[in-house]
Amino acid sequence: MNLVSEPVSGGEQKRLSVYRQINALYQEKHQDTEKLMSGILGIAVEAMDAEGGSLWLWNAEAKLIECRAASGPGAEMLVGVKIPSGKGVVGWVVDQRKSTVVVDTSKDERFYQKVDREQKHSTRTLLASPLMYAGDVLGLVEIVNKRDPEAHFSPDEIPFLEDICTPAAMHMKSSFVAGRQQQLLKRMESFAQLHESFSST
Repeated sequence: MNLVSEPVSGGEQKRLSVYRQINALYQEKHQDTEKLMSGILGIAVEAMDAEGGSLWLWNAEAKLIECRAASGPGAEMLVGVKIPSGKGVVGWVVDQRKSTVVVDTSKDERFYQKVDREQKHSTRTLLASPLMYAGDVLGLVEIVNKRDPEAHFSPDEIPFLEDICTPAAMHMKSSFVAGRQQQLLKRMESFAQLHESFSST
């Protein structure tokens, strides 16, 4: 019986480190969905050695994709931006439920240049992956521009971003459910207090 453990590669060590960071973040921020999403994005941007990125949520009823967290140049202007279904790379990722890489945005017709113009920012290259849970798309994470201005994202980097998005989506879903339960509990408490006040008069 071979009791000697196999050496862990650099790539596997990086994945394990990211998993630990995401799990620790969830334990700390699971009751605050906004901070959880911002933290997840920060972990992804750092792990992908990028200038910045954004986390978007899909609103199936409104057919809109809304930016809920952003980092890097122009981040404060990007949060709250809504893009119609099917528009840009974010729309493509949500519709297709697949990851994608844009090596050069000037050569990809899916790239939605309007957002860049409004944010006064130049996106050279990007990587995007959907946040999937139980077959449903919650949104996506988009990572933009390598820190090295001469470097571009490649298809080989897609699996790593997907490995980040998988546990992220699970924790986000749990946070959403917990948030809804808290809201329901508060409404029930308010109703009980109102009922008690009427009963005492």
